[in-house]
Amino acid sequence: MWRWHHGQDHYDSYSENRMSREQQNRKDWKRRVTETYATNIDMTKYQKRRCKHLVLDVLSINSFGPHCAENVAMGVVAHVASEDGRNVLREKQFYDLAVDVGFDKKRAADQLDSLRGLVADRLE
Repeated sequence: MWRWHHGQDHYDSYSENRMSREQQNRKDWKRRVTETYATNIDMTKYQKRRCKHLVLDVLSINSFGPHCAENVAMGVVAHVASEDGRNVLREKQFYDLAVDVGFDKKRAADQLDSLRGLVADRLE
C-alpha cells in the first residue's frame, strides 16, 4: 500500500513479458476475427486452433503490405483448409463471407487465392 501512495505500483510497470492494454486488445480482436471466420465455414476445432496459432503466434500480420488483418485472417483460413484438402475458395459460404469482409465481388476468388499463396510463402 505504501508504494501506491508514493507512485510505485508494480501492476503499472510494463516489462518485456507483459503486454500493454492496447496490445492485449489487438491480440484478442485478431483471435475473435479468426475464430468467427473459421466458425462461419464450419472448420474443425483443430483447424480453428491452427488458424489462431498462425495469426497470433507465427505470422506478422503487419508484413502483408496493403492487406488488412481481416483479409490476412481470411487467407490463413483458406490456407489451413487447403492443408486438409478442402478448397474453400469454391464454396459459396466462404465467397459470401469474403464479400462481406470487403473483398471485391468480381475478384474475390483471385484475391483470396493470392493471400493464401502469401500465407503459404511466409510459412515456408
